[in-house]
Amino acid sequence: MALTVLAAGAGVSIGGATTSADRGDVQQATTIDTCTTIDEPGTYRLTESIENGTADTCIEIRASDVHFDGGGHTIDGPVSRQKITDALQGPPPEAGVGIGVHPGDSTALSNVTVTNVAVTEWFRGISVRNTSRTTIHDVTVSTTGVGVDLAGATGSTVVNATASENVAFGVQIVGSPESTVQNVTANDNGFNGVHVVDSVDSTVRRVTATANGFSGVEMTNSSESTVRNVTATENGFRGFGVVDEPIGNVVENMTVVDNNFSQNGYAGIVVFTTTNSTFRNNSVAGTQGMLPPGRNPPVPSAGIIVDGASGNVFTDTDARNQSAWAYVAVNGATNTVRNLQTDGTSVSFEARDVALGQATTGPPSVDDGTTLAGGVTVTNTSADAFIDLEVAWTTQEEDG
Repeated sequence: MALTVLAAGAGVSIGGATTSADRGDVQQATTIDTCTTIDEPGTYRLTESIENGTADTCIEIRASDVHFDGGGHTIDGPVSRQKITDALQGPPPEAGVGIGVHPGDSTALSNVTVTNVAVTEWFRGISVRNTSRTTIHDVTVSTTGVGVDLAGATGSTVVNATASENVAFGVQIVGSPESTVQNVTANDNGFNGVHVVDSVDSTVRRVTATANGFSGVEMTNSSESTVRNVTATENGFRGFGVVDEPIGNVVENMTVVDNNFSQNGYAGIVVFTTTNSTFRNNSVAGTQGMLPPGRNPPVPSAGIIVDGASGNVFTDTDARNQSAWAYVAVNGATNTVRNLQTDGTSVSFEARDVALGQATTGPPSVDDGTTLAGGVTVTNTSADAFIDLEVAWTTQEEDG
C-alpha cells in the first residue's frame, strides 16, 4: 500500500470531509492504490483503479469512524459472470468481495462511509456485516453476485447508487432495522432489484428498479417500513412484493404510497400475510400475464394479488389495461379497496377471496339512451367469499 498524508485547509474537501481553518482543524487523508486492510479510523482515498484484484476482500475495513473515498476509480475483481452464475446455486461465497466492512472480531463497527467508487466482478460488490450507521453513497456496482449487501447493519443508508446487471440482487439488506435505500437505480439484475429482509422500520424511497428477473422491490418480514416514489416496471414477475418468511409470519403496518408498479410480467403488487397496512396512489397498470421461466404460481395474473393478507386498505389504484384480473385475493384475504380504476369503471369494495376484473361482455345500456362504459366481472376464489361492491360508471351518449 502506498501511503501519502494530505493536509486540508479551510473549505477544502478531501475524501468527502470538509475542514475549517477557523477552528484550526486539519483533516488528513491516507491514499492507497492496491488491495489492503484498513484497521484504523480516518479518511482514506483510492488514487488509481485496481484491476483483477485477487484478495479475498480487496478493500477490507475493520475499524469504526472510517471514510473511504474511491476517487471515482474502479475496483475490479477476478470473477467472471459465468463463475458468479455457477456459484449462485447456493448463497454467494463470503470470500470474493470488492469492499468489505467487516469487524475483525466480535466488536461491531459504526460510522463507516464508502463513496465515489465503482465495483465489478466480485461475488459480493460491497459487503457490510455487523455495523451501525454505515453509509454507502455515490457508488456503481455491476457484474457481481450481490451488488450492495448489508447484513446486521442497523441504521445504515444506501443512497445515490447504481446497482445493475448483477447476477442475483442489486441491493440486499438483511437484519438491518431502520435502514434506508434512497435515490438508487437497480435495473437488469437476475433476481430482485432491491431486497429487504428482516429489517423493520426501513425506508425505500425514490428507487428505479426495472427489468429485473423476478421483483423490482421486495420487502420480507420488514414491518413498520415505508415504500414511496418507487418506479418498478417491466420486471419478470412483480413490481413490488411484501413477503412472509417463513409462511404465516405476519408483516404489519407497511406504508406503500405514490409508486409506479406498472407493466410487470405477472403482477404489479403481491402481498402475503400482511395486516394494518396502507397502499395508496399506486399504479399497477398494464400487467402482462407472463411468467419468468420455471414459475407456475397457483394464483392468476393480476394488478394486485393478495394472499392470506387481511385488514389492509388499497386506495386510488390505477389497475387499467390488465391481461387478466385487476385484483385477486386468496386464502382468506379480506381487505378494503377504494377507487380501483379499471377500464372505464371505478370500483370500491370490501371483500374476501374474490377476483375482480374488467367485464368481457359489452357495456349495458339504460333507458335514457346512454351507454354505460366499462363494467367489472367478479368471481369467488373460495367457498366463503363475499364482496360489498360500489361501482362508479362513466357514460357516453349513443349516436342518433
